[in-house]
Amino acid sequence: MMSTATIISQLKRSGDRLTENRLKLINILAATSQPLSVLELVKKNSSQPHKTTVYRELAFLLKNNLVEEIIFNDGIKRYEISSQHHHHLVCTNCKKISKIAAKKICHHAAAQLKKTGYIINNHSMEFFGICPKCQNK
Repeated sequence: MMSTATIISQLKRSGDRLTENRLKLINILAATSQPLSVLELVKKNSSQPHKTTVYRELAFLLKNNLVEEIIFNDGIKRYEISSQHHHHLVCTNCKKISKIAAKKICHHAAAQLKKTGYIINNHSMEFFGICPKCQNK
């Protein structure tokens, strides 16, 4: 995952402003282990910015490849700091989201996809199940 310091220095180098709301969003996303929705970002932000402000700042961060947008099968857009390619495990009970390294999973899929003749621009893969904590309840 890209560190907060790396993101800040990248913004400064490109001449973009580091607004208070932008910095707060970056810090919130960097401090969490799972992608967050706009509503979750607003709740975690102590200054409680308007949703429109959060959407505007997220659009800027997306445009600059500093955050990634993820949409699971519930249709809710979630955001996380850009990092190495990975996939997600989603607990269908408690809704916990965990990252899983994509290297081995994608290697086999890439070989199969190459045979199709398609040019793949992007992909998303999520696994849904019950996390160990919920299994032990």
